[in-house]
Amino acid sequence: MVSSPSRFLRYALWMVIILSVASSASPLNSNPLSTQLGQDPLSKSDYQKLDQLSGSIGIAEWLGPLAPIAISPFFGITLLAGLNQFGGESFAFNSFISQNPVLSNPAVFWIFLILSVLTSIPRFTKVSKPIAQAIDQLEAYAGIVTIVVIRLVLMSQNPADTGETAMVIQMGILSASADFILSVAAIVNVIVINTVKFFFEVMVWLIPFPFIDALLEIGNKSICAGLMAIYAFSPFWATILNGFIFVCCLVVFRWVSRQTNYFRHVIIDPIWTVLKPDYGKLCDDCLIVFPLFRLGPFPAKSKLKLQKTETGFQLSNAVWFLPANTLVIESVGTVTLTKGLLVNSINLELDNENRLLISRRYNDELEQVCQEFGLDFVDDEIEPEPALG
Repeated sequence: MVSSPSRFLRYALWMVIILSVASSASPLNSNPLSTQLGQDPLSKSDYQKLDQLSGSIGIAEWLGPLAPIAISPFFGITLLAGLNQFGGESFAFNSFISQNPVLSNPAVFWIFLILSVLTSIPRFTKVSKPIAQAIDQLEAYAGIVTIVVIRLVLMSQNPADTGETAMVIQMGILSASADFILSVAAIVNVIVINTVKFFFEVMVWLIPFPFIDALLEIGNKSICAGLMAIYAFSPFWATILNGFIFVCCLVVFRWVSRQTNYFRHVIIDPIWTVLKPDYGKLCDDCLIVFPLFRLGPFPAKSKLKLQKTETGFQLSNAVWFLPANTLVIESVGTVTLTKGLLVNSINLELDNENRLLISRRYNDELEQVCQEFGLDFVDDEIEPEPALG
């Protein structure tokens, strides 16, 4: 359900690989949609724009708008489409905006404008903001997919004559390799910045002031619009600014990603359990837990799997490209599961009052969880210390 940034990155890489290979392995002058419909869905002028755009998009024009899209994906794409459709000749020097037939489609502007409004309204109050936070990750991923698909569709359109098909396909492979690298750069850029942005939104949500969430959302959209304005007039300086923002976010990304992954489970799991009851059932005889403080090789708030062993418990995590780390805990004394208002916790008699935090995902199965893991249930509605580690 809730995908961590690293897990989505793996999915996104496979998507880019498949699309890149498909764009390079097929004749670039073919058009499946027109073959099916018996007509050309794009006009001749659109194809001329595509041909010109495929050779003129620079790295700055591609990387420049990624920061505002990461901050507010739907609103960022809305601004790109708006600059194309309402900017006239003001941005003729920026080919990604002025010569983009995808962004010039009115449906793109209105669809993403509506999505921007629908996802922004819940962020204005603390009561409805958890709903917005629950779909924040989906918005980020939708923005990534949209901007990557726009680039791959544009770059796959090149003029080809019948006598130059082989040359075009060969050049297409080289082009696809460059597209793959730039697409991966876009994915990583957006995920890193958006993850840090999500963390600060949750921190602000926890502050008990009624209007601070509305002010944050207004500031969020204002920053997005300001960065997009810089990009519209100077892709180069927008890219420099994007790089600065990315580096700053990258410094704290590993720590922040653990915190945001934890918060996403705390916020989204109860909602997703209502929509999909099977999500709240035990899977593979393991629980998804988060240590309150550092525990052995695992930093605080790491997403771990807890399994029952003959002599106690075992904690493990999945590390990308590396073997999973494991920690065996010998059970000593009584092990309790305490039900809380926001999260539940398991006390394994560890040092420093360390606990394993669990979202409310398994609340309908707490008795079964206690039976299978040998836990004593305590319904005190006491919250563990909300520490950031």
